[in-house]
Amino acid sequence: MPAGGFHTLNGDTNMAALQGYTIRLYRELEAITGLSCSLHHVGGLTLADTPERFDMLKAERAKHRYMGLETAILGPKEIEEKTAGLVNLDGILGALWDPLDGHLDPSGTTHAYARAARMGGRRSSCTTACWSCTRVRTEAGMS
Repeated sequence: MPAGGFHTLNGDTNMAALQGYTIRLYRELEAITGLSCSLHHVGGLTLADTPERFDMLKAERAKHRYMGLETAILGPKEIEEKTAGLVNLDGILGALWDPLDGHLDPSGTTHAYARAARMGGRRSSCTTACWSCTRVRTEAGMS
C-alpha cells in the first residue's frame, strides 16, 4: 500500500468503525479547509484462498454492514471483472471488496488538519522540533 494508504478491514470492530469514520472525514476536512488531501478511493480487495479465510471475510462483511460500511463479498468471476483479469485467481475462493480503500497525500492531509485546528481557534507550529511526546509544555505549564 502506498504512503497514506487506508482501508477499513480490521479485526477489532471499534478500530474498523473508527477507520471508516476517519476515511469519510477526509472529504469533510477538504470542504471545511479548502485544502486537498489528494484523496483517491480506488477500492480494495482482500483475497481468500482458504475456507477459513473466506469465512473470516464474510464475518468482517457482516460487521461492516452493521457499521454502515458498504463492503461486499465477491466470487472469482466478480473479482476477475473488477480487476480486468489482472489477478491470478488460482485457488482463490472469494474476496472482500471495499470501495473506500484508497490512498491520500499524508503531507496535504496534515496541513488540512492543522488549518482546521487553526480555524477552530487552536495554534499550530510547523517549525517546532519534537523529540518526545511524553510531556507537553503549554502556557499553563508542563503536563
